[in-house]
Amino acid sequence: MRNGNKAATIKTERKFAEELLKTGKIRIGWVQCQIRKKIQITRCFRCLGYGHRTGEYQGEDKSDLCIKCGKRGHVARDCNNPPYCATCNRDGHRADRMGCPTFRKLINQESRRRANRRTTYRNGDGLQDSVFTN
Repeated sequence: MRNGNKAATIKTERKFAEELLKTGKIRIGWVQCQIRKKIQITRCFRCLGYGHRTGEYQGEDKSDLCIKCGKRGHVARDCNNPPYCATCNRDGHRADRMGCPTFRKLINQESRRRANRRTTYRNGDGLQDSVFTN
């Protein structure tokens, strides 16, 4: 949720998804909703970090930590401890939630990268134009 707005994720056929992304909006009931492609950040479940996959990681194995409190010996569904993020080492949120500042920073960086990415194409006159794409 951002600015009082709620977000939803839909999964659909590629062709339909491409059409939705072209229009950039969809009507749900009486509400016109903005559509954008979901940003997915690669996650390692061995170190609980981002930017690489489990098979690529050779460091400390944290896969036995509770994803809610960062302690060993139990799983999140059985955890009564307050949330602690073993990814950014901060209290107040779980390691698998959007509230993690490390995760939010990566999402914001990718969002800016997509907004600034330029694509060059040839128009009918054979001239090249640059356009912003998402």
